[in-house]
Amino acid sequence: MSSPGKGVAGAKNDLKNSVDKLDDLSYVVEALIASPAYPNLVGAYWKGSLTTKSTSDANKTNKIINYRGVSIYRIQNEKMVETWHVVDGLQDNIFL
Repeated sequence: MSSPGKGVAGAKNDLKNSVDKLDDLSYVVEALIASPAYPNLVGAYWKGSLTTKSTSDANKTNKIINYRGVSIYRIQNEKMVETWHVVDGLQDNIFL
């Protein structure tokens, strides 16, 4: 995938391009983290799994890839204005 898009339209396009390459994508948020000391930041720890989409039945492996990550969201005026993500488990298993 090329460099990430900007704004809401860019985020939607980035998500669509990623999801189009995947089957059986799922994840669950394990924990949300917030603190009065940093009222504009919220953190999430999450886990998930996916299989890559194949262009033909002959190439489909049905290999399940497990991944996990931490995301931090900065909130301003009741809107998410920045996000940071660290993902573990995808780098060696899939090229998005």
